[in-house]
This record gives sequence, C-alpha cells and structure tokens, in this order.
Amino acid sequence: MKTTAKTDIVNYLLGLFATAVLLVAWPRGKKGCKGVKWSQVTAQDMMDPAYLDELAEGNIGVILGPASGGIASIDIDDDQGAEVFLALNPDLKETLRTRGARGCNIWFYPEGEVPASCKFKRNGQAWGEWRWVGDQTIIWGLHPSGVLYGFQNATQAIRHPFQKIQFPPGVTAKFLSANTASLIPSSIITEPQNTEELIDRPQSVVLRAPLCPSFLSEGNGVLNGETLETLLAGTIPTQRHGNHEFAFYAGPPGQGA
Repeated sequence: MKTTAKTDIVNYLLGLFATAVLLVAWPRGKKGCKGVKWSQVTAQDMMDPAYLDELAEGNIGVILGPASGGIASIDIDDDQGAEVFLALNPDLKETLRTRGARGCNIWFYPEGEVPASCKFKRNGQAWGEWRWVGDQTIIWGLHPSGVLYGFQNATQAIRHPFQKIQFPPGVTAKFLSANTASLIPSSIITEPQNTEELIDRPQSVVLRAPLCPSFLSEGNGVLNGETLETLLAGTIPTQRHGNHEFAFYAGPPGQGA
C-alpha cells in the first residue's frame, strides 16, 4: 500500500472524532490475539510514522475512555436489536456508527455519570456490550468472519448524556433495572451484583410522587424518619389474595374514593 493511502486511512479515521484518540494496530482479520499490547499504546506512538504505517496494514481499533478524550461505544450484537435501540434513541442515529458482521457499534462521548464497562443481555441472551474504560473497539479492517468493517453512518461522534439513553425492555446490565430497562443511579447499586442476579431478582419497587400522606412529615413533603424497609414492610401481604389490599391508597378510614 502506498504511503499516501496509508496516511489517508489514518487521517480519515482520526477525523471522525472530536478529540485525539489512540488507535490500536491489530493483525488483519483479528480483533483480539496474543502479542498485541493494545492497552500500552500512547500519544507518542500516534506520532511515530512507523506505527502509523503498521496501523494501515491491518485492523485498526480505538482505545475507549479518557485516554481517547472520553469516546465510548455501545456494541449491539444483531440487526434487529440495533434497529429497536435506535428507534428508542433517535439522537444517536446522528452519531458515528460502524458495523462488523452484524449489528453495529454506536460511538459517542457520554456525558454525566458513566457506568463501568459491562455486557448486556436481553431476556437472558447475549445482546451486546457497553464499552468504556479498559476496552477498545475495532473500527477498520477485516472482520474474523471475512467481511470488511464498514460505516453505517460515517459522521463525527457526538456528545450525548448517558442518562438519556433508553434500552429496550428485557435488556439487563449492572446499571439497568431488570424489568424496565431504566437507568439505576449508581448510588443505589450494591455489590456484589451481576447480570445473572438482575435477571433472577423480583420486580423492582419504585417510589413515585405524590406519596401517601402518612409517609410525609407535616407540610414539607419530606419523608419522616421511617426507613424504606419500614415503609415497604407494611405492603407485604400476609395471606393469599391480599395483594389488592396494598395496591391502592384510598385515604384514611371513613374517606371514600
């Protein structure tokens, strides 16, 4: 390959990001193999002509997280899953999106509180990955299946609040509710916790305003000294067919609906 062509490939990829990113040189047709110390790539390597030539000879990955200015990717394993996800998150249709053999990788700069890298499942089956610090994603080259990596949306990666992301029902991860696929603030996640535990857990309990008046202190709308466990203890039925008695608040005795 001519030197000019090599330079063009690397420069083109770098232009897809608003920040300086670290690129990883992989053997062609590989996305993981022994001998590639990708986590040790530095900004100095990115200024080495010999390293840039090596990049253009094979597959090229992008190191994710602060080392590359905060870029991340959501890897979705299949085409249908990608279609559903993008329908729920139309803003992310506008960001850089690449594809290997199936599904896609959605590249963006997450803003706000960002969870650690982890795998997704949907209804107990592998669905994809959230890739952040400690990960890298292939963006260019030959997929191990024999197809070329390509661009579904060849535009620059955007910035997007992580907390705005919606996941399809049934998708689980360490930072997602097993039932609603809504984001869980990290402050209420306890360890240890993994995807399998989330799948097997009973339905989440979510307190929504307005709360029952008996749970509030007088006039200020602040929960009194009772703990969450105390509040929930009174909602647990002690006899069969008693769920309906705890499902609705009808007001103090003598005040009908």
